[in-house]
Amino acid sequence: MVIALGVASRLEGEVSVAARRPALDLAGSVPFVRDWIDLDGPLGPLLVGAVRGKLPEKLASFARIVVLRADPDGEAARSLGSLAPWVVTVASARPGAEGSAHRRVAAVLSLDPDPPTSPWVTPVLPVPRGRAIVVHPGSGGRTKCWPASCFAEVSRLLTEGGVGPMVWVLGPAEIEAGMHAPSGVEVLAAPPLARFVEHLAGASAYLGCDSGPSHLAAAVGTPCVLLFGPTNPSIWAPAAGWVRVIQGQADHPDGHWGAAPRAVARAIEGLPARPCKAARSVDG
Repeated sequence: MVIALGVASRLEGEVSVAARRPALDLAGSVPFVRDWIDLDGPLGPLLVGAVRGKLPEKLASFARIVVLRADPDGEAARSLGSLAPWVVTVASARPGAEGSAHRRVAAVLSLDPDPPTSPWVTPVLPVPRGRAIVVHPGSGGRTKCWPASCFAEVSRLLTEGGVGPMVWVLGPAEIEAGMHAPSGVEVLAAPPLARFVEHLAGASAYLGCDSGPSHLAAAVGTPCVLLFGPTNPSIWAPAAGWVRVIQGQADHPDGHWGAAPRAVARAIEGLPARPCKAARSVDG
């Protein structure tokens, strides 16, 4: 069992993923996963080694279980190891000597650390490709957000240049912060993950910051321009050839990391084509 989708798509055999309920919206969109387990259900505490109990029949055939979490005293690994004769790995996903989160997870899973060459998340139903550019201007951490006014200026420049249309995605954090899209721009407010995947799959490009939605855009294969300020993209940026990172300086005196909206707009116009082949499922 694995819970890291980006590199897990290279695992051979039957793969199960344990996730919390909001992420289960993606269950039908990850073709190499055979089974999804709800971490908020009764199996959750057992799978993360938080409680001891009888092994459910559903898990009896597993050969290996990998849990990405800190386990400094080894208690979680011992608890899981006592349930069945499977191979147990409990390790933090935070990078160390590996240099990036992607390489760290690949090392934990004993996989090739090279970036993926094709998307690993696909919509359940075919989505027609369009010209829309999806913009997600927020992040779970306020300091990781490029100013909304800069996103608005990029939208204006692209629209005036005949590139677009633009679709802004505002999640709960952005709505709570009072963030607004420019006038006349379509807004997708707090969409379920499955619907967000559909919009990304139909988009020509994506613009965002260091955020979960940006990683999902990369997973779908949408060509991305990502703005990084206080965080290090060599550690946290999605590992994919269709992602372009613009590294700014969080303390730059201009207030927008030294990243000019016009340069960001040009970067979007110069993005590579979307990779055309989706990741294969484990049964070929």
